[in-house]
Amino acid sequence: MDEDVGDADSAAKTPASVPSAKKRIQQAKKQLNEYEQRLVGSIVDPQSIPTGFSQVCVQPETVTTLQEIITLPMLRPEYFSQGVLKRHGVSGILLFGPPGTGKTMLAKAVAKESGSVVLNIRASDVYDKYVGEGEKLAEAVFTLARKLAPCVVFIDEVDALFSARSSGEPNKFRRDVMNQIMAEWDGMNTSRGNASRVMVMAATNRPFDLDDAILRRLPRRILVDLPGEKERAQILEIHLAGEAMEEGVDLAAISGRTQGFSGSDLKNLCVAAALAALRERVRQEVGDNGSMDKLRATRAVGGTISLGMRHFEQALKKVAASSSDQMESLVELRKWDKIYGDGAQERKRTHTIGFAGQPAEEESKASRDSPGLGEGGAVKADEDTKK
Repeated sequence: MDEDVGDADSAAKTPASVPSAKKRIQQAKKQLNEYEQRLVGSIVDPQSIPTGFSQVCVQPETVTTLQEIITLPMLRPEYFSQGVLKRHGVSGILLFGPPGTGKTMLAKAVAKESGSVVLNIRASDVYDKYVGEGEKLAEAVFTLARKLAPCVVFIDEVDALFSARSSGEPNKFRRDVMNQIMAEWDGMNTSRGNASRVMVMAATNRPFDLDDAILRRLPRRILVDLPGEKERAQILEIHLAGEAMEEGVDLAAISGRTQGFSGSDLKNLCVAAALAALRERVRQEVGDNGSMDKLRATRAVGGTISLGMRHFEQALKKVAASSSDQMESLVELRKWDKIYGDGAQERKRTHTIGFAGQPAEEESKASRDSPGLGEGGAVKADEDTKK
């Protein structure tokens, strides 16, 4: 799919047979039960989302994957009305990576592009202090999503809701809520395939804390990693779009000095540079020792405040990267991606039933040489039986 499709942020359209997001929301609100009503505050109209793919700088492969799995089924459901795609849609997508890398922005961008209503769910939306209420709220998440379809159920910080269960866990209530959500989730996919036009997206900084049963329902797992030098320059351009810049500002040079910065860190850097420029302007008005009283008594000099390299130099002294390649959490994220993520190209089976500890190719050879397994093995087994 052409990645330029993602730039049509402001003109996302649903098929002619589907009412606009605003109408779907209005219609749904007329027929909500008690528990769905409690989730109304979590509904987000895609037209109110300011962020599109043009404001998110990630790998093109990530955008293409999201478009194929979410946007296409929403905009062209007829393509998914036959064969295996009709019977078995992708049940969910997990976006994982360090904090501040744009996971939430990606979810909003794909919803905006596809014209899908977003149901933004947090742990507090489904947990209730009264017994049995949590399960009813969990059910309401999916019944409401169907009424709003096409809809993206987005669960941010999903590890807070679906952390791994343990046999000795005292909180039976949490287990019951999780089981109810999984039952509703499965029912949505097995009974309707892609016909329900509801997609679950989740984001987390700690995928290794998720329950195994939840991971099974999130078969596509995309690492949203720290940006490289080229991507950092692009992110700086996005944040500084429309900003007055002095000659000599070298975004490529700034990008080279911000290794380990996330998109959020780069935003903070731009804000710090803008404040440095503002501080310089204020000093021009009231002097180095000027007070706020003096500032109130004088008039603004006026004119555009431009950013220069000196302002970014000052900002670099104040804003540091929130992550590092040496951080244990980042190392664990990349290790988890190699084993369980979409980028797990080096994934290998290191053990199998009956031949624990042997690589798959060794197991295959052992199978051929073992009695009763593979060619010749059955013959030898027969001979042993005769003896």
